[in-house]
Amino acid sequence: MKLAVKKEVLASALYRVQGVAERKSTTPALSHVLVEALKEGVVRISATDLEIAITGDYAAKVDEPGKVLVSARSLFEITRSVTGEDVQLRSREGGELEVKAGRSEWKLICLPAADFPGLPQLGGVETFSITVGELSRLCQRTVYAALQDDSRPNLNGVMFEGVQGRLRIVAADGHRLAKADGTIKKAPKGALKEKVIVPRKAMNELRRLLDGEKGECEIGFSDRAGLVRCGNVVLMLRLIEGKYPDYNQVIPAASEWKVVAERAPLVGALKRVSILSSESATTTRVELEKGAIRFVVSNPDAGEAKEEIPAEYTGRKLQIGFNARYLIDALASFECDAVQLEFNDELSPCLMRPHGEKVDDDTAAIVMPMRI
Repeated sequence: MKLAVKKEVLASALYRVQGVAERKSTTPALSHVLVEALKEGVVRISATDLEIAITGDYAAKVDEPGKVLVSARSLFEITRSVTGEDVQLRSREGGELEVKAGRSEWKLICLPAADFPGLPQLGGVETFSITVGELSRLCQRTVYAALQDDSRPNLNGVMFEGVQGRLRIVAADGHRLAKADGTIKKAPKGALKEKVIVPRKAMNELRRLLDGEKGECEIGFSDRAGLVRCGNVVLMLRLIEGKYPDYNQVIPAASEWKVVAERAPLVGALKRVSILSSESATTTRVELEKGAIRFVVSNPDAGEAKEEIPAEYTGRKLQIGFNARYLIDALASFECDAVQLEFNDELSPCLMRPHGEKVDDDTAAIVMPMRI
């Protein structure tokens, strides 16, 4: 194998596979990336952890076709550190990959290319189209709420669902929930399944893939797997088996009290009062009164913090406890200037929506209350 490729192109390709290649895997091939030089003047970069796989084709000057299995981390660190415009890759006898860029040269020990587990085949899967911007927005507004451990596998992922010709994404961890709907460009019958659960790790890799991209993506699901095709890159994943909880039971059908306030001051105030939070004092008290919303943290070991923000509110006084981090994560997922917070009583969840957008259940963030 012998090829030359632009540094920026190779660095971008290797960045996309870093989260998939397992650095501490007990199977050495899973921490490596398969580099293939194809006759068509293309270098193909692939990686897998057996649950997620990613492969992409990139322009290159190919002198000799071939393939090598090389450390994903080492090749990425080398590529992004060099100063030249081009990176030259050449396989040598004895299982080495020679890397040259400018006056720098490396020789990396490789594994046999045959050790690469291979990529799943998802032929015949019907796909629907969605713009990169719309899919990125849906991911930003939901992924943060997915469960961070494996205690409940069905919540350790993000649910995709077709609803009235639109794509809905939902994430929840038992303490909070995030939901967002997006417009799709094209959806053949059967392309949008009723409900599928995409692993949280796969969602993180999807966000990495979308970073800096433009145009449209194609998404498709079979009974156990899914794929996302964005430009010259394809992400394949194994779906989580199981039934996703009925998220509609968590979303209040109506709210008695509504508060409208500027988003940035709310986030700033929550972060400041949270400085005094600790593992033993994580509750932030939210106090509502006419024209204002106040945040209070009382920590017996550190002291007390409070901050008041002007708000549009005309209801009765309310005091409800919340985990401030959950409120901050939800507010940070919105891009709007103002938000609407909705409550029913001291024991009800907080429902948050971007204010000024159409309020038709397009986007919702739910945070469950805590005992004060």
